[in-house]
Amino acid sequence: MPVKAWKALTIPKRFKLPYNLKLSENENKLPESLQSRVNELSEKVQQNPYAAMLKSPLRKCTFHERAMPSAFLTRFTVGVDLSTNLTWAVPTLGARHERGLGQGRYVAQNQPALHSFEKTARYKYAFRNKAIYRSDMTNLIKSKLLDIALTNTKANLERSSSMTTLRFDNDAWIVQNHVQTGNISFALLFNQSSAADSKKEHIRSFQNVANGRSTTAVPFYDVEAIWGETIADSLKQQLENTHNEAPVAIAFTLDQMVSRNAIALWKLAGFFRTTETLNS
Repeated sequence: MPVKAWKALTIPKRFKLPYNLKLSENENKLPESLQSRVNELSEKVQQNPYAAMLKSPLRKCTFHERAMPSAFLTRFTVGVDLSTNLTWAVPTLGARHERGLGQGRYVAQNQPALHSFEKTARYKYAFRNKAIYRSDMTNLIKSKLLDIALTNTKANLERSSSMTTLRFDNDAWIVQNHVQTGNISFALLFNQSSAADSKKEHIRSFQNVANGRSTTAVPFYDVEAIWGETIADSLKQQLENTHNEAPVAIAFTLDQMVSRNAIALWKLAGFFRTTETLNS
């Protein structure tokens, strides 16, 4: 076969698009009723503190050697003590990271993982043997998480706009009818530890909250189990009708301040988990 004929057989002709190809104006538009529903759900996801934690940037946990949402990790940087000129590993747990030297390192933010990170000397690998790692680092992180959660809780207890008192009836906590259960971010339990196990890993439980129309599972936090009796009593003084010994629950409906509080409490509960996993 001549070369020209062979080339004609093996080289396909270029595909030509039809002329005057136009997309319909409504090609990618949802019906108005459905679009409003999508916008409503999108707004709820944006405001949800738990969704915010899940969608936080992925970072690699130095201990587990896998990527996790950064909200579930403790970020470390390194800083220089100017008085001694020594370099230290520094945990950054605030809303804004403290500035440090070099790139941040991340470790799962739960007590067992941080203990193992220290005991196995994994920190030496993480900081290339160039930073001092405090022997009480896990306790320091715990103390900071407790302080952050307490600061946020006090701020929310000082305002009544987001608070509502729950009453217990038929295995569920009952909220007033005008409060939508889906808008409740979390609840605080008072006078609970005397009748229940107050170990730190049990500071959070999930209980039903109902308003007569719907029921939602909400995270409840035992105040006395978290901060002890003295702080729990001082927090109770900011509230009405909590001076007797009966268990009392205060629910918080979602707004920006409550969202920060919910994240702080969730991280604190995750810290006390007994397995080396994500905060959950």
